[in-house]
Amino acid sequence: MTQLFRLALLGVAVAFAVPGLAAEPLPKGAKARLGTTVLRDPTTWNGAILLADGKHLAAHSAKGLVKIDAATGEVAGTLSEKGGGFDRRILLSRDASRALSLTFSTASVWDVASGKTLADVKRTIPYGDTAAALTPDGKFFALGGAADFNAKDKPVTAIVWDVEKNAKLAEVQVMQNQMAHVALSPNGKLLATWGSHFERNPPKEGLEPGKDPGRIVQIWDTASGKELAKATANGFGVRLLFSPDGQMLAIASGSGSIRLVDPKTGADRRLLFARSDQGVRMAFSADGKSFASGGGDGAIQLWSRADGKQLGTILCPIGALASGIRGIEFLAADRAVVWAVVGFTAVVWEVPSGKLISPLSGNVGPVVSVRFQGEGKEILTGDTFGQIIRWGQDGKELGAARLRNAGSYGLLSRYATTNVLLSPDGKKAISEQNSGAVYDAATGLQTAMFQGVGNDTHAYICRDAHTVLLIPNTGFPPKPQLKTLKIAVWDSASGNPLGTIETPNGDILHADVTPDGSKLATVLHSRSMDGKSTFYVIGWDLMTGKKLGEFSEPGGFSSTSLAMAPDNATVVVSTPGGKLLGISLADGKVAKEIDVARRGLSAPPVFSPDGKLLAFATTAGFGPQAHGAITIVDWSTGKPAGGFKGHSAPIACLAFAPDGKTLASGSYDTTVLLWDVDKAAKE
Repeated sequence: MTQLFRLALLGVAVAFAVPGLAAEPLPKGAKARLGTTVLRDPTTWNGAILLADGKHLAAHSAKGLVKIDAATGEVAGTLSEKGGGFDRRILLSRDASRALSLTFSTASVWDVASGKTLADVKRTIPYGDTAAALTPDGKFFALGGAADFNAKDKPVTAIVWDVEKNAKLAEVQVMQNQMAHVALSPNGKLLATWGSHFERNPPKEGLEPGKDPGRIVQIWDTASGKELAKATANGFGVRLLFSPDGQMLAIASGSGSIRLVDPKTGADRRLLFARSDQGVRMAFSADGKSFASGGGDGAIQLWSRADGKQLGTILCPIGALASGIRGIEFLAADRAVVWAVVGFTAVVWEVPSGKLISPLSGNVGPVVSVRFQGEGKEILTGDTFGQIIRWGQDGKELGAARLRNAGSYGLLSRYATTNVLLSPDGKKAISEQNSGAVYDAATGLQTAMFQGVGNDTHAYICRDAHTVLLIPNTGFPPKPQLKTLKIAVWDSASGNPLGTIETPNGDILHADVTPDGSKLATVLHSRSMDGKSTFYVIGWDLMTGKKLGEFSEPGGFSSTSLAMAPDNATVVVSTPGGKLLGISLADGKVAKEIDVARRGLSAPPVFSPDGKLLAFATTAGFGPQAHGAITIVDWSTGKPAGGFKGHSAPIACLAFAPDGKTLASGSYDTTVLLWDVDKAAKE
């Protein structure tokens, strides 16, 4: 089964436990687990690197700097008890005996075995992988620099540090006035710099490439601090890499062609004509005979350094990536290992064979939607990286589809849409980030897009995947301020208008229809010019557009969610006030209040098919100890009827099977657990 995914940034500050064994025991009350947490972690991979052996990843953890087996996801040992502070980035010497860890204001070199600090430099350090460099033996490191906006006349510099003497070896003033990035030769004798530059008074005709500081690479002698040469990059996203013997400098800008220059003169020695988007990562083999370039899509190209002959192009075995590879390590002149992060998942493979080294199955990102299909024998899961997987109740994968934006072009054609929300019947999918697009869940093909309906409106599509609200764009604050919004409601399945509703002016947070399609509930947040905010829940008759009932309370900034009861008369809403309320659509009155122990809900609550049970999820703990908990409530009494615990991260979605005997929970740990409702632990 082919698996193609989107790598994207998520606004989720969640720290998971270090990836564990592939055989994960089921928690109490669980029937099966769909997917795995192996090699999945949104925070560990931020500063992780592939070790020189090509078999292990080194990563931060709460226990320090650990070594993770790339083939199994098991922790193979602790390199150092130091390094558990989740620093921005870490670099290791070739033998992993010394580490350079970075924050935005500090660079420290320390002995991995003892944790003893060998050098510590306070300095404003730019962001990015090229902000620092460490020699393979760990004896020298270089740091880039950034402009000091409190001292406008102070130039931007880069430095080289001698770790053995714990002293600055060189400091050079670069041409750029905003930021400097660095590369260091393996013996520490040569420094290359480039950076960002803002020309305050640019000539009308523009800057010539050879005179534009933003495209110029400077090469320095670290012993004397003197500039040896200049070279021009082909673009602005520059990557630099010295060959093992220091006799060649590779310059790439991620646009395709790669220049190999003489570092002492800046003259071109060879020009490699690569695929588009190549040069995101580069590597030389230890003997300097082979050169590898990695692309933004995960493709690797290999060359012979001696004659410039291209040795091959190897595509990423899991399909096109979205943000490129993270590292390349040569094991021999004809073999290398590559790694990337896809969603929350580390992926490691070999080139030129293309063999996948790391285990890869299940959703690679948080599962934000889960649905039972038919009689409940199959389950669909949707994640935050455009992926839909079809499962059997035994936990086996039965197939997959990926959602793609039909209007994308160029490199964007490899990007999947995100946040896959499945309709109740599991036949359609909605992409929240794609502004109201609907897809066929079986194939991943886009079937409808609602952003092009009107230039002055934006769309909100309900979870039934066909009821659409076209909401006027008013700006903030509108002049004069509108008191109400007239929202057109359409049925996209038939193309028929369902009428117009008039709500208080505000932001629609949620909207959904009752199971029988007769009523609509809208949840919105309204803010007046005097700063007061109000939270509204309003019921509507979809046949007539008539307003039914209204509930309101002071607004706030906490998350809210919504669920329609099977009785077609009640909506359950979590409010900014921290309450979980059952509200009558007919009159807006509170029919029931459920105790959530002052915890915010992490997923929309769900009813069992017969309406007798309500399940909701909350999050307990913080950081590595954060976990998801499920509470099941007897809806007739409002009292707890049991619950489950077992996810290692917050729960994002819930769904009952058609017979009500199984409850599925999808989590930010990328898995789904199937729970036996009859075995819910009584609290």
